[in-house]
Amino acid sequence: MSLTFEIVTPRGLVMRRTGLDQVVLRRKEVQFDNGVEVTVLPRSASMLVKLPAHEMRLVEGPETTYVRVDGGFAEINNDVVSVLTTSAAEIAPLASQCASPS
Repeated sequence: MSLTFEIVTPRGLVMRRTGLDQVVLRRKEVQFDNGVEVTVLPRSASMLVKLPAHEMRLVEGPETTYVRVDGGFAEINNDVVSVLTTSAAEIAPLASQCASPS
């Protein structure tokens, strides 16, 4: 079993990934300014989550991809994580941004 991840903006579907082991997102909470992390695994319960602006992590085996979203909503249903946001961008992990050239 694996997850499918998609991002939809006003421009339409801008990203779709399949075969993911987990998706880590941040849920907006009233009592916590930065929200609370939620890890979505295959066969997770269905839910609707309000998202703050943050970086999501998409994990496929040893590979992790980081995606920045500008808030919005995530729907988790039948192993599909659908994110509705105004804009999103894939970003490089911090470790590779700080690495010095050889």
